[in-house]
Amino acid sequence: MNKPLISVIVPVYNTDKYLEKTLDALKNQTYKNLEFVIVDDGSTDSSAKICDKFAESDSRFKVIHQENKGVCAARNKAISEAQGEYIGFCDSDDLPEPDLYETLYSLIEENQCDISMVKAAFHFSDGKVSAEQTGKLTVFNDNTEVLKLLLTLKTDLGIYTKLISSELCRSIRFEEPRKLNEDKYYLFEVFLKAKKICFKDICKYNYIRHEESSSKTQFSEKYLDLPYFADKMEKTVHEFYPQLNDYAVANKVITYLRFFQLSVLLGGEQMFPEEKKEMRSYLKAVDSEICKKLLTKKMHLKWKIFKLGKTPYKLFVKFFTHM
Repeated sequence: MNKPLISVIVPVYNTDKYLEKTLDALKNQTYKNLEFVIVDDGSTDSSAKICDKFAESDSRFKVIHQENKGVCAARNKAISEAQGEYIGFCDSDDLPEPDLYETLYSLIEENQCDISMVKAAFHFSDGKVSAEQTGKLTVFNDNTEVLKLLLTLKTDLGIYTKLISSELCRSIRFEEPRKLNEDKYYLFEVFLKAKKICFKDICKYNYIRHEESSSKTQFSEKYLDLPYFADKMEKTVHEFYPQLNDYAVANKVITYLRFFQLSVLLGGEQMFPEEKKEMRSYLKAVDSEICKKLLTKKMHLKWKIFKLGKTPYKLFVKFFTHM
């Protein structure tokens, strides 16, 4: 019996330093019935040529060239072109393990799920690697349980560690032209519609944090996507899943704190004063019992220090946290 076709979506924009290794890792997957839908999103380096080279040597690579519209538009274009029964995602500067899709499909087949999930190992620019894994399998027959994990950052939020049925995947679109947390919100919507989800606590994807990309980042308007999506999730939960209201509140606290943290680390302390005023008021007024119950110890401490004032929080962020 032939295994089903899996479509792997790869948005590409100016990653020629890393792209060849990524595409090689996809080409050499142990699961062979794959198509790779590569969307060159208006790259100005040699990324487009690298994509075309792979397409010429391997018919499984299908390349779409378009003017630069952002990662959401690139993924949406690829979803509309994908032919597979299942759809996965890969970033163009990361490295999937050779058996990533073999593992993800086996999980779906064995557990009859709409979505299968694994974890990513995080490789930081200083050489450190975060790759904790237990090997435990969890099957969610109730999507509210996985939504709880998503909202409190207790599951891998990357779209690239998931395999999703194409019917479910095509029913949702990434929100254009958003740039941050767009994948978290996409997963939120996917989980809302899913009937059965399985997760195996193993690292099968390598997320590479490149030093030059993080060092050149400056705080900008795109970071307003963080509170935008957190607010949107809270409204959806309040309307359709009121039993998860506390979790949506926790998600807003976590996201708002992340926004302020990045503001400090990326030189944006004087930017967006009105938005910050509103978020600061929310963080100071939020129910302390929700924070105590649902935040991790580290996040709870960060929230308590934030309430002490700007200076203590700024010092805490600069000396004790990483981006």
